[in-house]
This record gives sequence, C-alpha cells and structure tokens, in this order.
Amino acid sequence: MPRSRRYQTPFATYHVLNRGQNHQAIAFDNIDFEFFEKGLIEIHKIYSVQIYAYCLMTNHFHLLLRPTMDNFSRAMRHFSHTYVQRVNRRHARDGPLFKGRFKSILVGEEGYFLQVLRYIHLNPVTAKIVARAIDYPWSSARRYFESRETSHIHVDEIFNRFDADRNVARAKYQDFIEQGNRPMIEAFYARQRLEPVIESEVACRALEIAERRGKIFLPVPKVP
Repeated sequence: MPRSRRYQTPFATYHVLNRGQNHQAIAFDNIDFEFFEKGLIEIHKIYSVQIYAYCLMTNHFHLLLRPTMDNFSRAMRHFSHTYVQRVNRRHARDGPLFKGRFKSILVGEEGYFLQVLRYIHLNPVTAKIVARAIDYPWSSARRYFESRETSHIHVDEIFNRFDADRNVARAKYQDFIEQGNRPMIEAFYARQRLEPVIESEVACRALEIAERRGKIFLPVPKVP
C-alpha cells in the first residue's frame, strides 16, 4: 500500500502524532515521560525545532511544532529513535514501540493553530483522565502557568496571540482552553483516515461527513 503524501517545509506548523503498536502502551511512568521531554529538548537544541504543545498519553502522543530548517524528518527520527531506545533499555524490552512512522498534519491555516494546540492540551480531558488540562502531568498545558522558564516550549509566541500583557494573556489562554474544542475540529480528528492538511476545505469535508451521520455542527470562526 503506498504511503500517504507527507507535506514538509520549513517554518510550517505541524501536528505530529503516533501511537503504540496494537494500541499498546508507549509510556509506563514518570521516568518515561522525562525521556519523552528530554527528546523534545534535544530536537529543539540540535535541530532548532520550535515546540508549542505536547501531550504524552499512555498509548499515543501529540506534538505541535514548527521546524525552522529543512530537517523535519531527521528531527523526528532522532526523537522517535532515542525515545524508543531509552524506554526499551530501561524496561528490558526490545523491538519497535510505535505503530509505524509518525503521522504529520500540516496546519494549513493560521486560524487553526490555536485550535490544534487546544485539541492537544484537552486530550486527557476528553479521555476523562483529568477534569482540567492543567492537571495532567504529561503534557505542556501546565507549562503555560509555571513561573520558571521553559526554553524548549514557545510559550511567549502563544501568549502574544492573546495579549501583550503576560498575566492578561495567561487568563485569556486559560479561558480559551476551558471553552473546549470546536465541533469541526472534533469532526476532523474523528475521521478514520486523517487528511495530511487541516484547512478550511478539509474541515468542510469533515463537516459534511458529520452531517451525513446525523450530527449537525456549526461553522467554526477563525480564532482572533
């Protein structure tokens, strides 16, 4: 079966995701999460990848990132390979951990950037693991509320989209997250086969599918 087309270009934003083989676990405890975050720090430093959000669930993960050079695939190979190596070594296991190569979705329109970030941070809330995104320990959600600097997470760029004042921006960001996912975003990610680009045309197709299934959703305005 031919591989699906992968869109890769510097300074584009991608939602990257992967899951364990047969939906099996890819993380077992807090130390594995530290391996996960260590890999993110490495691709930020070595490959100049800008990271905006991440969430490690027990059997899958999500990243929102932006490569600044033509090295996206190499950066993700480094991340995946080192994470699997570290987890395998620690748990005395061998063989692949992930289902296959990572899936990348190009966030094709600026208006979807914050919506994808929110979708990632709300993953454990949607799964009913926690009540609030900030309560989940294995994601970047709480990084947006910490006083300590996190150089590998581009918190400032996100806050600047809400307000120039950091405290005001943080409050607006929290309110934005608590509003929940837009139905069209839910419809897009509910598809069995995800499109390689998330943009208006694709979202509209997802909406049409949802409507045919009897679920009527309202259009999504762009995030200001």
